[in-house]
Amino acid sequence: MSTQTCFRSWWLLGLALAQSAVVPLTHAQTAKDGASIAGRITVNSAKPNSLPAVVYLTGLDEPPPKEPASMSQRDKKYVPDVLVITRGQEVQFSNDDKVVHNVFSMSEARQFDLGEGKPGSSAKADFANTGIIDLYCNIHSGMVANILVLPNRRFAYTDSNGNYKIDGIPPGKYQLFAWHRMASPARADVDVKAGAKLDVSLTLNLDKEPVQHLNKAGKPYPKITKPGEPYSY
Repeated sequence: MSTQTCFRSWWLLGLALAQSAVVPLTHAQTAKDGASIAGRITVNSAKPNSLPAVVYLTGLDEPPPKEPASMSQRDKKYVPDVLVITRGQEVQFSNDDKVVHNVFSMSEARQFDLGEGKPGSSAKADFANTGIIDLYCNIHSGMVANILVLPNRRFAYTDSNGNYKIDGIPPGKYQLFAWHRMASPARADVDVKAGAKLDVSLTLNLDKEPVQHLNKAGKPYPKITKPGEPYSY
């Protein structure tokens, strides 16, 4: 069985929603106010890292997009393996591979099992609660992904240089978070004025150790025959 990055970010569950005030956000507000936050997320790690960091705001609610987000299964990987959506949004999972796959999660925020999907098939799942969803394939132990379910659309992925920008923020006091699968949390309190352009940079230390995950029955995956290759049939 391969060793995977698979830990539950308990601090993310709830996404700091215990703040005293939650601002309901409308598209008219985002267009009118035009405030933004930009900066750079520095990732300290002794090992190479290919995952983007995610930067997001809490303290405001916003309706989800009507269209579903998409995640593909390709080359025995989830693509993308980090997906951010808004609470209430659906995700369409497509099998774009040449082998049978499965999608399941045992996460507290959303537990589901889409069964086995043949090549070319697709299935949807909805996400009504905020939190972090750990995704696996019951057939291939090497397939790991995360879905971050946020209360709004004010988020951004970092680019290859760690830069990010979040637009359309209404005036208010919020918490800005930076997230990475292998890092402890980084956050900053921000006071956003109408039309402001804030510069906020944060640092993430990749200090989490990878652990092994189990299949959907709570048991180890069958042993692989070749080192470095996931189990398959």
